[in-house]
Formats: sequence, C-alpha cells, structure tokens
Amino acid sequence: MGSNWADSRDAKALPTAHFVSASCQGEPCRICGLPATHKVGEEIPHDDPMPQRHNLTAYVCCAHFIEIMGTIGTLGVCHR
Repeated sequence: MGSNWADSRDAKALPTAHFVSASCQGEPCRICGLPATHKVGEEIPHDDPMPQRHNLTAYVCCAHFIEIMGTIGTLGVCHR
C-alpha cells in the first residue's frame, strides 16, 4: 500500500512533503510529464451557458501547480 505523502522521489524539480490524493497516482503532469501531485479544476461561473457541464480538470506536478496558483496561493500546500 502506497503512502499519500509525496517525497522528493516524486518530482525532480521540487522536494515535496504534503498530502497527495490517491486520485493523482499514476497520473502524469499535463505540462511536463513528471508524476502529478495536484489536480486542478475549472470553476464554472454562475452565468455559464451550460452550468450543468463537468468542469475541466488537469493533473500537475508541484512546480506547475505553483506556476498556475502563484507562490503566495500555495503556501502550506507546496514547499519550494
């Protein structure tokens, strides 16, 4: 049984020490192909013409999660 905590073996670019959902297991980062440690999703706005649709999602590594969310937004989630 695998651990749900990422470590430095999971991503070359960043050492990580945070919870990683089992849903990320086996998923590559959509951007670079390294093992994914985060799942990001589109928030569907209230005025979307198709509000019942499923939001778009992507799996990403820590480095690309920080690029998307910014360093301030990822404090306590990713460690750089």
